[in-house]
Amino acid sequence: INTDQGGYASAEYLSSSSSYSSERFSLMGKHTASEAKLELSTSKADQVLVHKEKPSNPAKFLTKPLSVTVTEGETARFSCDIDGEPSPTTTWLHENKIIVSSHSIQVSTTQYKSSLEISSVKSSDEAKTIEWSRSGKAIEVTSGGRFHIETTDDLTTLIITGVKEEDTGAYTLKLSNELGSDTATVHISIRSV
Repeated sequence: INTDQGGYASAEYLSSSSSYSSERFSLMGKHTASEAKLELSTSKADQVLVHKEKPSNPAKFLTKPLSVTVTEGETARFSCDIDGEPSPTTTWLHENKIIVSSHSIQVSTTQYKSSLEISSVKSSDEAKTIEWSRSGKAIEVTSGGRFHIETTDDLTTLIITGVKEEDTGAYTLKLSNELGSDTATVHISIRSV
C-alpha cells in the first residue's frame, strides 16, 4: 500500500475490510467512526427537541369565590385561584351580564388568580331575580310577542299588547334574593266589546 506525504494511506486503498494495521490508519479509522457517531447522536437530540410539546390542562378552580354579606356602603371582595394551560380566561357576571371595571367596580385577573371588588355597595347590587308567571308557568318574552317585561332597580312592569279574552286570569310576580322571596298576584278581567 502506498502512503502520501503525511504518512496516511491513500483513500483509494482504504476500506472497512482493509487489514492494514498501521497505528495511524487504525487511529484514523476510530476517529472517523467517532465523528460519525457524534453527528448521529446530535441529530437525534435535535429531533427530540423539535417534537417536544407543551403540556395542556383544562381550566379549573383551585379555590372558588365565597359568598359575602356586607353592610351598604362597605366594599365587597371576591377572589378565586385558577389553573389551566393555556391560561384560562375569566368572566365575572351579575344577573347574567358581564361585569367590566368602572369607578366602583374593579376586575383583576392574572395567570393564576382573578378578583372582583365592588366599593360602596348599594342594596340594588344584591343579586335578585324577578319572575312573572301565569298558572305556574314562567311568562316567556319573545321577539315580536305580545308579552313584554320592563324592569329597573325598583320597578317591574308586565305589558300585554293586543289583549285577548284568553289572557283573562291570575298573574304572579315572584321576587327573590339570597335572603328570601315574596310574591304578589294580580288578576286580569276582559270586557267584551
